Amino acid sequence: LHCCGNNYRGDVGADMYQLSVHEFVPITHDSNHWFACDIVGDGIISNHTIVVSNHPHANLYAFGSNRRGQFGNYYSDAFSESNYVPVPILSSEQHHRTLFLHERIIKIQCGEYHTLFLTNGGHVFAAGDNLYGQCGIHESDAAQQLQQAAQRPKKAYLPVTLVKDLRHIIDIASGAYHNL
Repeated sequence: LHCCGNNYRGDVGADMYQLSVHEFVPITHDSNHWFACDIVGDGIISNHTIVVSNHPHANLYAFGSNRRGQFGNYYSDAFSESNYVPVPILSSEQHHRTLFLHERIIKIQCGEYHTLFLTNGGHVFAAGDNLYGQCGIHESDAAQQLQQAAQRPKKAYLPVTLVKDLRHIIDIASGAYHNL
């Protein structure tokens, strides 16, 4: 994976603390290994990227802005608003599998402050800011998720949550504050 461009909040993910990166640079997993990934979720307006890396096994990583919880992880205090290198999210492979109903993520879409995940079973999951309903979570379901999130020290944005009304979905797309 290689990136270039605006790096204000770590958008490039290349462990560089400079505003602009003017050439494609490799994303590194650590100082010695390039970052290999299978699925990349990004968006035209988003300031974050979520990737699935199956090297050595299925893991989710994110870099860039997590300003409104779009990484979907409140189980760790290891995340800052700006993440300049890929950070593992959803702490373990087992947690990842359980959270996504033992299904494999096949597509990721990033809005400005939210993220959608599509699984091979046709389920959609959402995370981040649901202010305009862009996560597709009903207010009653969102209230329950936000109440649980509020018990944690970070702001109350949605953790990764199943969008219950959607089944047998084959594709997803995301805008800044809306989804298809």
